[in-house]
Amino acid sequence: EPLIEWILITSHNLSKAAWGEIQNCSTGRSAGNKVLFIRHWELGVFFSPATLRNYFDRSDEDVDDGHICIVPYTGKNGPKLNNSRHVVEVPLPFDLHPCPYSDSDTPWSVDGENSTPDSFGRIGCY
Repeated sequence: EPLIEWILITSHNLSKAAWGEIQNCSTGRSAGNKVLFIRHWELGVFFSPATLRNYFDRSDEDVDDGHICIVPYTGKNGPKLNNSRHVVEVPLPFDLHPCPYSDSDTPWSVDGENSTPDSFGRIGCY
């Protein structure tokens, strides 16, 4: 069973609104200066055994980081780990460890052309 050392759950908005843009400020105390203008803020949550210890410490048990495991949620019979550990299951949209690409694989690209029809029967760039 693969263990996850840490996980960051966040939205990754790659827009100018989220990352910001340097603009000339025309009003207020910053008038005439350049400012970073951000229209959209992102939120992320970081989990690790050390951060999860705060949650488990609320119980009567004394838990150290070595007894907290983060594992991928499999939807099956649960994780196969030592019962003395506190297990936190995390749903992932992929398998750990993913299969490596082979020489015959073609990476997908938004600009790429493809002569193989997709599941809707479309061919080419969209």
